[in-house]
Amino acid sequence: MTNRTKPATSILVDSDGRAKTYVVVDDAAQRIVAATSYFDRDLSRMKAAGVNLTIHNLTHPKCPDWLRAAIKADPAYCAAKAAEYDRRADALRQRADALLDEAAAAQATANIWAGR
Repeated sequence: MTNRTKPATSILVDSDGRAKTYVVVDDAAQRIVAATSYFDRDLSRMKAAGVNLTIHNLTHPKCPDWLRAAIKADPAYCAAKAAEYDRRADALRQRADALLDEAAAAQATANIWAGR
């Protein structure tokens, strides 16, 4: 896993340093009002209470360009996403190591059977 420095806090990152998924935005002002990791009633209530507020999933391809630019300019969000992919890469490497060990064992068994 890559050792990354932790940048300043952000509305887009939770207290554990994980990137949030959903945001409530004022599209007219192009401003992020709130962010959360889970779509819940509070998010819906906030949207219902506000004028011109929209809920966006930051991972959805139809996320507006201005919002994509805002999250890419947020160092804490970028660091959280990098850490997320670092963890995924580590998990995949562990799985790959296990599969290589399993393949070597299968090849050894095949060699035994081929020699008979």
